[in-house]
Amino acid sequence: MPISTLRSVGPVLFGAFLISFASPLVAICDIGPTAVGAYRQLIGGVALALLAWWSGRGGVRLDGRLWLFLLTALFYALDMGLWHRSILDVGPGLSTVLANFQVVFLTAFGFAMLGERPGWRFGLAVPLALGGVALLLLPGWEQLGSAPARGVAAGLGAAFFYACYITGLRRIQGNGSKAANMALVCLLTSTMMGSGALALGERMAVVDPVTILALLGLGVCCQAVGWLSISRSLPNVPASLAGLALLLQPMLAFVWDVLFFGRPFSGLDALGLALALAGLYLGILSRSRQG
Repeated sequence: MPISTLRSVGPVLFGAFLISFASPLVAICDIGPTAVGAYRQLIGGVALALLAWWSGRGGVRLDGRLWLFLLTALFYALDMGLWHRSILDVGPGLSTVLANFQVVFLTAFGFAMLGERPGWRFGLAVPLALGGVALLLLPGWEQLGSAPARGVAAGLGAAFFYACYITGLRRIQGNGSKAANMALVCLLTSTMMGSGALALGERMAVVDPVTILALLGLGVCCQAVGWLSISRSLPNVPASLAGLALLLQPMLAFVWDVLFFGRPFSGLDALGLALALAGLYLGILSRSRQG
């Protein structure tokens, strides 16, 4: 493997490591799931805007595409809201594994809208991933939380809207500064999620010091630094290797769930996690072959 590729993998791994703390940080916030997303996107958006201004690499070039920024932000708001709901219902680890099913939806989008042929890898990926999740879910269903069915549905819904968000983000990142584009999407997402939190009657007041620190970590470390580190390095890394590196996120999120929140973990859980990650990785490989 070329030295340049090895050097590029480091930032991807670092970004995946930072983002893996997102679900534990959400779990310790003492406000509603939609409100958490609103503050996370606001803090991340401001941090990215400051970075774009400091780097002097240009701003946002709308070119009549404001509607696309708004639609991408809406998808991201729905993704964040559902994922945060899933974290509270079934825990940080399982919710993150479920949200990473976005690769399955992305491949399905390509098949339905672009005529892409997923191939045998995708055909094997889906039953592997679903079988792995079933092993994680079924044996300890009664111990998952107060609303396990809602949490699983929310996690898969987050995966669907995350795939929609990625599709939109790819289209808007062609012009202007990447940091500035991401900043605008984050700020629009924050506005939508803040409005949603108020409509749902969620508490928006942040008085708990732990929640304040968690929101700062979510916005600066996970949203701004983590995602920017990944997005800037991905073009220099083979797609299959990048996909494998990004699987560090759900794997570590599951580890943090076990270590910090006392999630039971058995040999059957280990097998289920391995199968789910293997299925997701095959799904990523099928996407890279199409690209």
